[in-house]
Amino acid sequence: MLAEEFFDLDCSAVIPECGYQCAKCIGEICSVLKGMQGVSEVFSGKRAETSGIVVRYDCEAISTDDLMEAFRKLPSFYGGFFVPRVLDA
Repeated sequence: MLAEEFFDLDCSAVIPECGYQCAKCIGEICSVLKGMQGVSEVFSGKRAETSGIVVRYDCEAISTDDLMEAFRKLPSFYGGFFVPRVLDA
């Protein structure tokens, strides 16, 4: 069964004025997550006034916790790591 989550990624500890907005970071995030078994689509999006990453995935193959852990392990191009949180629709 397909599910969709919207993730906010905070890397303000690494570079406060950038967040995760640069195209290099977004491209790397999408590339890595799309390679995970159970993930069908990854793209940048916006909910309310927050930009983030939308992940569509098979919840029988991968969990939200697995996705959170994948985000935590992705280094930004500035040498730090992302702090993810799931935003409700």
